[in-house]
Amino acid sequence: MNASSYTQGRMKLRTYVYIDSLQPQLAEYMATVSQGFPPVPGDACLWVEVSPGMAVHRATDIALKATQVHLTQKIVEREYGSMVIHHRDQSDVMSMFILETEPAGYIVYAANQAEKAANITLIDVRAVGAYGRLLVSGREADVDEAASAAIHAIENPSRT
Repeated sequence: MNASSYTQGRMKLRTYVYIDSLQPQLAEYMATVSQGFPPVPGDACLWVEVSPGMAVHRATDIALKATQVHLTQKIVEREYGSMVIHHRDQSDVMSMFILETEPAGYIVYAANQAEKAANITLIDVRAVGAYGRLLVSGREADVDEAASAAIHAIENPSRT
């Protein structure tokens, strides 16, 4: 996954792994190294790694405030930070949508249309450089609706 570099307060998404149902051995292993709430087999799980490391605090804060997920692990290093969250209900595990545009400026229109369409959180809107990048999060249904609106905006740019 190609994401933007950390520039002027921006985070770079390095890893995004969504697991719809943790299998028994992996859930048990994760529970042995858990620093927070251990997952159980069948939980939905999201593993996110960002750069710089301190940016993981913002992602964790958003996830815990916007949903009923449990934090399994959060690791903060200088260059990278990661978090693992889980919940029994897949729709409660924080969803995330990433959109890239060329030219970069179109991402502003996509972000605005996504925010109009659904109750989401804008994590990153990067409208400079070769490509624009948008990261949004929220409940699955809201993220799906926002993603649809953002893609529609890019495919049908406003002429006004």
